Amino acid sequence: MNKNSNVPTYYFQAIRSIIPYAMKIERPRVPGNGHCTFIVQDNENNKYMFKFNDFDMVFKNIQFNKVLRKNGISVPNLEQHVYKAAWMETYQMIRGRTLYESVKDGLPSNIVRNVYHDIIEDFIKMSQIDVRELPKTEFAEIHQVTQHDVAMNTSKLAAPLFAGAVRVMNHGKKDGLGLYHCGITPKNIIVTPDGKYAGLIDMDDVAISNKNYAFGVMATQYERLGYNPNELIDMYESISGEGLDHKHLERIGKINEFGRWAMWKAGLRQNQK
Repeated sequence: MNKNSNVPTYYFQAIRSIIPYAMKIERPRVPGNGHCTFIVQDNENNKYMFKFNDFDMVFKNIQFNKVLRKNGISVPNLEQHVYKAAWMETYQMIRGRTLYESVKDGLPSNIVRNVYHDIIEDFIKMSQIDVRELPKTEFAEIHQVTQHDVAMNTSKLAAPLFAGAVRVMNHGKKDGLGLYHCGITPKNIIVTPDGKYAGLIDMDDVAISNKNYAFGVMATQYERLGYNPNELIDMYESISGEGLDHKHLERIGKINEFGRWAMWKAGLRQNQK
């Protein structure tokens, strides 16, 4: 361990190879999905997010991040780096904090709804991306991402089961496919200090997906904040002029809640081994 931080020496050296004047290195206050992530502050008080991942996931995230930014979607500008065998994706942090933190501190409901209104506009832009023009990468489809993340963070044995369920939930018409952020949760939404939508983080969850699946994940999280998911559906259909499969969204919500419980149980059993 580096004596000036709680960061293992290997990660400390990797970060310093990119930002030699890193003055402060710490774990995020809002925990992610288990990857090695660090917030790094340089000598000019700029803050960066460093996320260590395997090469194929970093490569996918970088390529799809470029596509999102090209289409005007609010995401940070990712860069990839390597130190010895450690692959990293980095970005200068968006000014603000997560919606998760803001809601815990009492962000008013009308402001939360305004944030989701702006997210819906980004979601519509995602639906307009032609997946046939995307660069070829590993983990391009959301069920592949699911299998990777469950295997890495919860259970290798359970990973194919969860991936299979996600694949079934994504079954639908080809014209319903797009490049979506399939993890639009309060922990992945950044808002400015005055409560305005600033962008989405965590590119692991950006993948080719059916529109209803990606929307269903977002709607489930919206409901967990205490709001009616039908508000979100109405908002999308009003702005986009397009319909969603309401019955499929309901099924996705139920399956996601069951999957969340099952992942917790699988992770608990693994931790007890």
